[in-house]
Amino acid sequence: MARPRRTGLYVDYVGASPRRKYMLACYSPVRGDHVLTEAWEARRDARGETYVPYRSGKYMPCYCEAKPLGPFVAGILYFEDPVPQGQMSLPL
Repeated sequence: MARPRRTGLYVDYVGASPRRKYMLACYSPVRGDHVLTEAWEARRDARGETYVPYRSGKYMPCYCEAKPLGPFVAGILYFEDPVPQGQMSLPL
């Protein structure tokens, strides 16, 4: 599927645990108060409490780790404890 022309930050690729009831849709816009936007604008790693930006306009609280990669930002959104004991995380 061709990527639509958009301005600003939006979701491009999505992966989710099979346990998730609702999945974040591709091309969902990411608002300016999100950790992903902070990492994208500042061009630096960011992490913190934020929300899942569902296209419907509803938001679910989560924890996010974001890392700029060229013109993109890679991010992981956690619904549970962000890093359980012994689990590796992104090198921020």
